[in-house]
Amino acid sequence: MDIRDFKAEEIYQLGGEINQLLSKISLQNPQRMVIGEQTSVPQLLHDYIAAQTHTNNQLMGYVARNITRPNTVEGIEISIAEQQQGLVQIAEKQNLLARQIERTLFQHVQEQIGNEIITPQDLINTPPSSYGTESKVSDSGLRLITIFTGDSTNNEEDLTIFLREVYALSATSNLTEHASISVIIRKVAGSAQILLDDYILKKGGHNNVTMPQVVALLEKKFIVMLSPLHSDAQLHNLQINDMSYSQLQAKISKLAKLACRKEPVEKQETLIRVKQISSFLMAISPGDRQIINNENSRRATNNLTPLSLDMMVDFLQNRVVDQLNNDRIYEIRQAKPRDKQVVKKSNKPQGMNKPKKFVTFHMANVAQYACLLCGSENHKFTSKDCPYFGQDLMTSPCRKCNIGAHATKYCKNN
Repeated sequence: MDIRDFKAEEIYQLGGEINQLLSKISLQNPQRMVIGEQTSVPQLLHDYIAAQTHTNNQLMGYVARNITRPNTVEGIEISIAEQQQGLVQIAEKQNLLARQIERTLFQHVQEQIGNEIITPQDLINTPPSSYGTESKVSDSGLRLITIFTGDSTNNEEDLTIFLREVYALSATSNLTEHASISVIIRKVAGSAQILLDDYILKKGGHNNVTMPQVVALLEKKFIVMLSPLHSDAQLHNLQINDMSYSQLQAKISKLAKLACRKEPVEKQETLIRVKQISSFLMAISPGDRQIINNENSRRATNNLTPLSLDMMVDFLQNRVVDQLNNDRIYEIRQAKPRDKQVVKKSNKPQGMNKPKKFVTFHMANVAQYACLLCGSENHKFTSKDCPYFGQDLMTSPCRKCNIGAHATKYCKNN
């Protein structure tokens, strides 16, 4: 009967193989010690896990194979297959817990002796997941890579660009992992070269390091300002200022991912989305924030999902374009007296023969496409249905009712 031991799972392979100590014990020679007197406490715990796992697997397997009849538990009959499956699940849970303890213990020991365990979520510039078969790269390809020194005032951006160029060259040239590492070694200089050479020397040479280890070293030394805590602080202090909506979106997207990269993988997507939306709303102006909130309220009444970050940016950008177009469409005309000439009477309402001047919905404090004079959405300001038909448009809303660009002295609202 097969019982999963979870050793094949990639996440638990860091722990190494557990020795089967029980096979070394001799009942005929109980004086023979299989655990050394100088064994460390972590190693003792490691050996204890090994012994318990091995024993439980044997016991569960033996009992499961020898179940020959159904049993009744609390009035419910349990078949032979159900009993066997239940024992297998108990053994597999024990094995999974043992693997997790073993992996955590291994990481703890490695950190104590100065060997860092690198996981993908620890890296900002994640290396390729697979590599090619070519062990050499052309000189023309190398010339395309920008040299990284680590001595500039913009190390974070420089390193990101450098590593992206290396990853791109590795993919297009079908390079092996060690060939890709060689590209990094050849294209670093200054402080980066010194630190990387020392690291490789301590590891015993080029063939004893991996791409994630090299990337982790460079990021640890030269990306000190993009830790999750620092990125989260930057998100809270971010303001749009002179940035466009798209520029703000790009900055927030990057910082949100950095702020959440240490979180559990299954929670990252949700946390990133929440941070992106909350940070964007905090960074934009109060007026824009109110517009987004109003649109989300409208969407809620129509059973639509709230705006995502990308949708909010598109919504605000389209609104700016609409305002620019409306500035060109809507005009007001003001009288321009002519010296020593008789003004010819016209059948048009007062204010229709006046010079052009632009008035927007925002200036009139009315909804888009509503009447500029009274704010009604059922007609335009040129319609006779408007209670202020024929009056001049002002360049600001009425000071009495604050709705519509009609003159305050003619306001019909109580």
